[in-house]
Amino acid sequence: MDAARAHDPGQAALQDYGDEATGRRLLQLGQVFDMPEGAWLCRQYWPAQALFVLLEGEVLWGVRLEDGSLLELGATDRSGWPVGWSLLREPHRYALEVRCSRPSRVLRLPREDLEHWLARSPQAGAAFLQTLLQHAAVLLDLTRARMSAREPRIAVPRMPAPPAALAGAPAPVSLLRRSAFLEVFGDAVVTELAAAAQARRIPAGMRLHGAGSASDGLCVLGQGEVVLMRETPAGCSALRTLDQPGQIVDWSVLLEVPRRDTTALARRDSLVYVIPAAAVRALRGRDARLECRLLSRALWLVANHLRAARARLAMHQAGREVAGVRTLIAHSRAQLPVQSALHQVPVMLEHPYTRGAAFQCLEALCRDGNALERSLASMASELLSRTRSEQAFFEGLLEAYRSVVEAPPALDADALRARSAAACTRLFSRVPYRILGRERLPHTPGHVFILNHRGNHPSNVLANGFELTLDTHFASALILQPKYGDPGIRVVRRGRGDEFAHQSYYDRLDPLYVYTEESEAPSAAGNADFYAAAGAVLRSGRNLVLCPEGTSSRGEQGLAPLRPGAFRLAAGLDPEPFVVPVAMANFDRRPGSAQLVALIGEPFRVSSRVDVGDRSALRRFLASYRHEFGQQVAAALRLSAQGAGDDDAVH
Repeated sequence: MDAARAHDPGQAALQDYGDEATGRRLLQLGQVFDMPEGAWLCRQYWPAQALFVLLEGEVLWGVRLEDGSLLELGATDRSGWPVGWSLLREPHRYALEVRCSRPSRVLRLPREDLEHWLARSPQAGAAFLQTLLQHAAVLLDLTRARMSAREPRIAVPRMPAPPAALAGAPAPVSLLRRSAFLEVFGDAVVTELAAAAQARRIPAGMRLHGAGSASDGLCVLGQGEVVLMRETPAGCSALRTLDQPGQIVDWSVLLEVPRRDTTALARRDSLVYVIPAAAVRALRGRDARLECRLLSRALWLVANHLRAARARLAMHQAGREVAGVRTLIAHSRAQLPVQSALHQVPVMLEHPYTRGAAFQCLEALCRDGNALERSLASMASELLSRTRSEQAFFEGLLEAYRSVVEAPPALDADALRARSAAACTRLFSRVPYRILGRERLPHTPGHVFILNHRGNHPSNVLANGFELTLDTHFASALILQPKYGDPGIRVVRRGRGDEFAHQSYYDRLDPLYVYTEESEAPSAAGNADFYAAAGAVLRSGRNLVLCPEGTSSRGEQGLAPLRPGAFRLAAGLDPEPFVVPVAMANFDRRPGSAQLVALIGEPFRVSSRVDVGDRSALRRFLASYRHEFGQQVAAALRLSAQGAGDDDAVH
């Protein structure tokens, strides 16, 4: 790049970094450059050789994702804006991609010269670091604002009376010694801060502090769980969850204007230690070099918060939590020991059979890792809330499958159906669901329940290839079993010859088998006796559960053409049973990603709608009812995004 001394080198842009003499000294240390539009100042992960100060123009910054794309995070034309301040921290590499979005003038400060000046002039260095910290806090707020726009809203928490000091709380010395924030300070400093610390107990659901309030000191988590939130007129969104003893809840006392930019809420009963602002000021005022270390550590803390926010943004961009964890760990790869178990975590998270080991690894690192590993493991755990729920659901699937195939041979089919219904009730308790229209259910059993059939999400397929039909199992366990004391008899397609798991599971439950195009044998080979067997089930006062499409579909697809068998069956019996339509929504989605909905429609007798002996009339009815049932399915999908009514069964 071509260097050109400016006539006005930007003294005004440096006035926030200290006094006039400091501004002149910075200009002497560095060199002013005119940069064309599109020129890069920093490349992510590259060795940080210089810090830049924007004098004129505009810069844009972003983070490079694992697929190589650039996620743009913001831009500024603010004169005096520092770029590349991560050079002051190990491993001296840039955290972001920063380029000029229009022709710009910057001051380039070489790292070695800057570090020497900070070491020789601690008082001026403290003013310089204070300005960096102010800008870093603004950058954090901008990044969090972008992140929170994509986070779900939660209610604004209530504000209690200021908590009183807690008598008889454990001594904070060991806690502060374990804090990653204070690990670079000697024992004398930690002991002094611990002696001044005040213990406060915060009940679950109460605020520690609100955004915009003045900080009364450095706040350290002793025990419990605290969530940091961004508060807007539309509600709050969670930014970070702190649950590791020694984590800093509030560091804003170190800012020039010590005002908090987040709301902190105790999610569980929590204990915090507050080191009063007066004690922090006394420590800073006694030694300029110590103040520089405190401010440098505050920059380290802001960098950790930025790392967490960017990882969450990467997660939203990719639509996968594992992508956020990959980004989080990749940004710290140069600082982590090569043998750190954290490197294995993204790989283990990719498969449900190794996810449990990944969560165990994170828990162990939160407890026993070094300071960086504890911090990253805690952040990764925050990102993985949905993946953790998905893993719990997968383990429930395994339990439901094993409850049948590993049951004692002496158990008959009725006992196994009840056992399966109980396992499926536990399975679905792990995800949100909603059942509407229970009042429409016939008072007595012996009817045909028809469902639209949803295909399984790939994450729900077991290692042996088995796919538990979530929609029919849900209807049996959570609609029929509670109402009639029996889960009913499901109609199941006969599996292919290579579907060993399918056969070993359903053979134990003794369903009614039908042959479809997906079966090994042609349809005519085994469906001849279906009507007689199904009629016997219904006459005995038991319900049938079947899917008249004969195949599965995804949420974005409409209903497949309806097969006539269920309707001919019902119309041919005396007394004639009801057909009870149940529209199922979101059973093809990733577990926990959307509320499951079962919408029970109005029961009807087929004979009141069509003469099944008239083939032409039956074809018209099937086409018409396909549209009618499809509208019920669409209504179920709409209801999945709405709140629950008083008469709904909701979990």
